[in-house]
Amino acid sequence: MDFSMTRFTQLLKRDYILHNKRAFASILLLILVLSFLSFLGHRLINPEEAGGLQLIMIGYLGSIIFIGGFLTSSNLGDLKTPARRIQYLAMPASNFEKVLSKWLYTLVLFLAVVLIIFYGFAYGYFNLFADKGFDNVHRLYALFTERLFPLFSMLFIIGHSIAFFFSFLFNSFAAVKGGILTALVFLLITLVLTVFQLDKGQSFSFVWGEAIYNVLLTLQENIKKFLLIAPFFWALSYFVFTRKTA
Repeated sequence: MDFSMTRFTQLLKRDYILHNKRAFASILLLILVLSFLSFLGHRLINPEEAGGLQLIMIGYLGSIIFIGGFLTSSNLGDLKTPARRIQYLAMPASNFEKVLSKWLYTLVLFLAVVLIIFYGFAYGYFNLFADKGFDNVHRLYALFTERLFPLFSMLFIIGHSIAFFFSFLFNSFAAVKGGILTALVFLLITLVLTVFQLDKGQSFSFVWGEAIYNVLLTLQENIKKFLLIAPFFWALSYFVFTRKTA
């Protein structure tokens, strides 16, 4: 794993020059959309139900799934076409530096920016309405900041590692191919569990539904243990990229 801070810095500068306008425009758009959703939720949902906070949380989940998933799977477009792959591979940087830069953008930087924005909106909403006598504002703010934000962030880290691997495994349509493959593996696991748990007194669809629920519940309750698969897929991404460039 050859690493040079000088080369790595040049690689980061190159990516900044290429993508900084699009990145800042995306951040501004996210802030505007979130402002609108917060206002819409507060106006359309009973203020006592903290509608703005509810839509902020939904917005965070949607952002890490769709924006984070697309960003990770796209690899910033550097591997999208044969011409761009050749140009990217010819750059004076090691494979480890190239993979590390993608990991830094799509996980560390993305998650940090998104968390700052959504935590900021949740905190701002809480301070605006916490003293209005709405108990749900306090309850939901505590739920979101103490449980859901950390839970969804850990789920994103796991999902990122898998999507990151697929972004190097597949040259095109990595999000679609990776999503389909992940869904098939998940369904296969639940089907195997269903076969072993099938009882004569219960229908297949009922047992399968229970198996899906139990798998998701196990993931939620053991989320910190499942985080251990993330380094495995990140390392696998590096080795796949190295093999493809050999």
